[in-house]
Formats: sequence, structure tokens, C-alpha cells
Amino acid sequence: MIVKIQENGLVNLRYFETHVGHDNKLRSKELSKIEQVIIVGKLDAGVSNARIIQDARNIKNDKLERINVITRGDLAYLIRKFNIDKKRDADDMIATVLKVDEWNQQGKNHAFLFKKVGESYPGLNNEDFVLGIMNDVMEKKLMEYKKIMCIDGTHGTNRKNWELTIVLIKDQNNMGFPVAFLLTNRLDQIIQLIFFRALKQRMGKDVQAEYIMSDDDRKYYNAWTQVMETEEKPKRLLCTWHVIKNWNIQGRAKIKNPEIRYGMKKKMREILTETNIEQFNELKDKYFTYLAQESEVDFLNYMEKYYFQSEERIKMWAHCHRLNAGINTNMAIENLNKVLKYNKMNGQRNIRIEKLLDLLEELVKEKMWKTIINSERPNANNYQHKVTVAAHKKAELQFQIEIELIDCGKFQVQSFSVSNKFYTVNSNALCDKDCRTVYCHQCKICIHRYKCNCPDNSVKTAMCKHIHAVALFEKRSESVLDTSQSSSQSKSQIDYQNELNHFIEEHHRTENVPTHFEKRREIAIEEVRHFSKTLETLDEKCFEEFMDGFRKLKNNVERKNNELCRKRKIENQSYYQNKE
Repeated sequence: MIVKIQENGLVNLRYFETHVGHDNKLRSKELSKIEQVIIVGKLDAGVSNARIIQDARNIKNDKLERINVITRGDLAYLIRKFNIDKKRDADDMIATVLKVDEWNQQGKNHAFLFKKVGESYPGLNNEDFVLGIMNDVMEKKLMEYKKIMCIDGTHGTNRKNWELTIVLIKDQNNMGFPVAFLLTNRLDQIIQLIFFRALKQRMGKDVQAEYIMSDDDRKYYNAWTQVMETEEKPKRLLCTWHVIKNWNIQGRAKIKNPEIRYGMKKKMREILTETNIEQFNELKDKYFTYLAQESEVDFLNYMEKYYFQSEERIKMWAHCHRLNAGINTNMAIENLNKVLKYNKMNGQRNIRIEKLLDLLEELVKEKMWKTIINSERPNANNYQHKVTVAAHKKAELQFQIEIELIDCGKFQVQSFSVSNKFYTVNSNALCDKDCRTVYCHQCKICIHRYKCNCPDNSVKTAMCKHIHAVALFEKRSESVLDTSQSSSQSKSQIDYQNELNHFIEEHHRTENVPTHFEKRREIAIEEVRHFSKTLETLDEKCFEEFMDGFRKLKNNVERKNNELCRKRKIENQSYYQNKE
């Protein structure tokens, strides 16, 4: 088609019905209608792009066809054309607003904090964006398991590079579960204050947490304690893994002697993991004196300035000040970030905000399904069970260790590694028969049955080998208390059933929320139904005009639905050179 606009305003149009300038080659062909339908069906079924391209490379009848040379660009075009990724709107912000509207339908307040770019909000700039998310499943988890709060932020989850903050709790199985998300263009204490105020309003009361674990930035803890007006402030904890990592980095940079640098890791880890306060102070004083004598003042000054400057600071990371806290590291959030970025996002960083919100919703559902599967079909393929089995095997092999019953339900167990060291294991009230929290199938006990003052149990919340040794000792001596239970449902079973029913109801409600297109179609159908009532008031002429237009529209729709692929006629033209 050649269009020329003349000075007098006339337009000359020259239209070529057939293709010219090239031969009938694959590069000038399009995928046929049938081929598009086949590929779209695979995309809609969740088949990966790599597998679709691999299947398309199969050559039939020894002839290269258009479908054999498809690329990721062709698939991207079909995804956009048929809206395979379920975009609510081409504009990301409009699609995000529609997603928020879906969440907040039927009086729900899942997006409990939302400020679009350009809107005014107290304490924020007009260009700021804030979105706080919590559905009913997450709210129920937060209400039931609010002892430990893990809070951390991550980046690289969307094309705008906005920050994502995750609030996570430890559930009944000591597994991490996200209870709130914050997506914002800035990550400072003001944003956190606004987020936690909205969270408090969403919950309808203050959240009484006992421990808050985050990174070394105080903004999360400061914002939480300012908003949540509780009787006692939660204790702030630092992740052990990150503390040791910082020590190793600074040690490599500041310690000059290679032998001292190598031994520092063992010495500082020994100080950190010591559970006795007096022994902790002795080990610290001894090692710091040694560093001073060896003139390693740079590393010594660093430790005294950043980790030993006050008793409050020491309580954040020393294990002797976090006994029975139920948490040691912040790896639950790190693992959740890894699942989100690499399992859900496939390592992509340039995704839409709307897509990220869909993935966060899927992530919460998958975490809940994992909890259900672990309860309905328990297996040994998880970290906690492997640790429990390994500890039980060690207890079976070390049957010669000394175990003494010093009081009713109180045992003294010899250390497995240090002969002159003993740990105390106390029996707790019997759990109900269905409790399977960190359960040992050989000993027939859960994590609540005993409590030991060793680091593995008191700090890491693992079923240590000393507990297994006591359980085997009681089994051999037949001193186990009667664990028979009534035939009625236990508390853990009732709690699990209530949680399951709540999740099924929430899942059913969210799965039946109409999409934006369905909402528009419902509105259009309702308008057509309402308009049909006015046909009775039309006279004969107006009615015939309406029916003529309706027939044309109907025929046009039927023609498009039944239209088959038509190959365009391609002819060689001698007066144009072929493009090679």
C-alpha cells in the first residue's frame, strides 16, 4: 500500500492485493489458524515455552513448515494476542487497581492498605505507592501464632524495582508462614509505621509478639514497637547466620595473623552458642584478652563497638539470652524469598506488579497446601524429620551414656561429646494423641513431650539426642506414663480441622471471584436484558431498523467464529527485486 498526500489535500492510494518483492518463503508466512490454536492450547495448559519450541522442531514429510521455525517472539505474540497471562488491563497500574478490587470484593479487606501513585495520603508523597496485603488465611495464622515475628525486605521482584516486605510467623510445625506483604517504592521507617498501623486496624487489636527477628536495621523493630501498644515490648533478635557471616567478613579484613584469622571462626562461634551466661562472659573475656595480646586491635575494636557495646546489644544475638525462644535464624524468610524469585518468578525481574500480586497469592496457597499435605500424607522428606531421625540414631548408638532420674520427670543426661558435662531433660505434660509436631515415630513422642537445656533444643528447637536417649531409657525401664486417650477428637485434630475448613471456604470464595472480563460481560448482559424490555415501545419502522442492525451484528459474530484460515495469495513480481 502506497499513500501520497498532495498539497491540495487530495490523497492518492495505491493498493497491491498480492505480496510483491519476495518469494513464497517461510520468513514471510504467518502461523496458520490451526497452528495458533494448538500452540495457544498448550500455553493455556501451562506447557513451558521451551517444551513447545522443542515439539515444534519435529519435521514432518521431510518439508520445513512455518511452525518448525517458531521462536520465543512468536510465543510472546500469541500470549499477548490471546491474553494467556490473564492481564486485567494493558496498563499495569490499572490492572493492579482491578486486582485490588477483586481482593476487596464482598466486604473483604485483603488489600488493607492501598495508595496509588498520584493520590494523597497523610505522611506520604504523591509519587509514593503503598500496598499492604493480608487475606483471611494469613490473618488466622497471625492470630494463632504471634509469638515469633520475622520481618525482612527484598528487592528485584518487579520491573519498577519496588521493595517487598514480608512478615512471617512460625506455625505449629515450626515452619515459616507469610502473614502479610508490603509492596512500596520506598523502604524506610515512615512506610513501616503506616503499614503496621494499617495492619493493627485490619486485625482490630494489638499483636502481642514475644520476639521479632529482622536484619540489623532497626526500622522494623522501631515501627512495630511504636504501633503495637502491648504490656511488654517484644525482644529483638538477630539472625545467627547473618551475625557469623558479618564476623567472618570483618575477620578476613581486619585480622592480620592467618592462624588467628582461621581460629577466630571457631572461638567466636563457641562464644555465640554458649547457653550459660557466666560461661559466656568467661569465654568472651578470655578471647578478647588474647586478641589484645596479639595486637589484633582492629577486629577487637570492631567487636566491642558493634556487638559488645551494651548488654541490650548482646541480648540480640547471644544464645544464652534466647533460650526457648523457638527461633535461631531468619532462614524461613530467606527460603521464602528464594521460592518466590526462582520457583515462582523463574529468576525474572521484569514482571508486572499485577503478576507479582498473583504470584504472592499463589505462594500463600501453596504454603497452606503444603501444611495440609504434611498433615494428610506425612513423609520423611523434610529438614526437621531428617534432623529428628539423625538424633534418634545417635541416641541408639550411644546407649552407654549415663542417664539418671534425679526427680519425678527430671533426668540428667551425660553429654555425647564431653564426658564431664551433663544436660537436664524435663518431662512436660503429655500432648494429645494426634500431635505430630516434630514427631519421632520410633520414640512415639512429639517435641512437646520433653524439654532439654542443650543448644539443639533450647535454641534451635530441635528434638535433640538427649531427649531421644531419655525416651528410650523410659521405654526400657517401662516408666512411661499412661498415654491412653479417650476416643474423642484431640485438640490438635480439632484445630487442624477448623483450619482446613477455613482454608477450603476461603479457597472456594477466591476461586469463584469473577474476572474483570466476566464482570464486564455480566454488566453488558444485564444492560441488554434491561434494553430488551423497551422493544415493546418501538413502532414498526424503528423495530425493523433495530432488527436489521441486530441481524448484521449476529451474522458478523457467527462469521468470525466459523472463519477458517485463509492463505494469502503470494505471487512473484518481476518488476521488484527479491529480498535475499
